[in-house]
Amino acid sequence: MSGCGDDDIVEIPEELRGEPWCMLIVGTWGHYDDGSSEMILNEATGSAAAGCLCASRDDILAGTRHDELNGVALDICQDIAATKNFAWDECQEDHDSGYWLVAYVHAEGDDAHFKPAGLQCYGE
Repeated sequence: MSGCGDDDIVEIPEELRGEPWCMLIVGTWGHYDDGSSEMILNEATGSAAAGCLCASRDDILAGTRHDELNGVALDICQDIAATKNFAWDECQEDHDSGYWLVAYVHAEGDDAHFKPAGLQCYGE
């Protein structure tokens, strides 16, 4: 006889619950020593870079994950900027101003390309 025991239940970690939501990094620039500048983009897709995490729609609409998502966007922005050899960039400034907070996207369907390959969310 076989049956399901308590040890068969897998608890999904809180940080993986929900759906993929991203904060788009839009209008953020990196500046070179020669005075030229370049918008910080996702080079692989040619679109806006994004900081993403798993969250419920309620969390996004209520703003309970804004600070966390803003921090993830800062990390992504700084990672991209570091590869470009900018003299300076606007990542920290835009993070601190909350500039990115208005640019959310549910990273599924037509917007699935914003979700990083390693992010796996499990619906609630």
